[in-house]
Amino acid sequence: MKKDIVTATAAAERERLAYAAARDAQADAVKAVQGKITAIYKTKGLTRSKKEENAAPLLKQKENIEERYATEKAAFDQAAAALMPLEARRDELTQQIGEQYSGARQMTNFDGVTKTQREACIDQDRVADGRTGNCAAPKLIADAQSRGWIPVGIAEIWIGKDLGTQKDFGHSRAYVPSCECCRAILGFALCGLAEEQARRADVLDTQSEADSRGVQGL
Repeated sequence: MKKDIVTATAAAERERLAYAAARDAQADAVKAVQGKITAIYKTKGLTRSKKEENAAPLLKQKENIEERYATEKAAFDQAAAALMPLEARRDELTQQIGEQYSGARQMTNFDGVTKTQREACIDQDRVADGRTGNCAAPKLIADAQSRGWIPVGIAEIWIGKDLGTQKDFGHSRAYVPSCECCRAILGFALCGLAEEQARRADVLDTQSEADSRGVQGL
């Protein structure tokens, strides 16, 4: 499909350039006639029907000039039309693949239970959009679980274009909540974490104290 789209795009571009060249060659002639037509319609003291009568020969002249590049225009329109269904099909397949990948991605929570993302998601409309699980929080949580680490806190920061008040995001480098798509799987992803934190409380407290002393010593 990519090869077909590349070929069709190249063909459309060739026809576009040919059409543009043919049209540009007649641009001055069209502009001159159009100027006369505009002048007629701006003439004061003439009725609407009289203006149309006077402009009719010039409109015909303009059509005749435009006919000089009608063949190139038709070829370009045809090439562009041939490209559109290919691009539409590519977009459709891309969406399907994204949904399949997102839904089939496996997750293991802190209880050791493994499910596909589709099974774990509490909002199937969200998991179907292909974006669920792509943010930082679910990836970091999954990585911690795979390493046997116990998260004690997490924060996400938006790095990118300033989005103002759009959805949950704000300005670049600002703290943001998890997006709606990823919230739908975080419940499953965090199952068992509280119990693990309680079971390893002594270790976590000791580490926290050591970290605090390290910060104070800087």
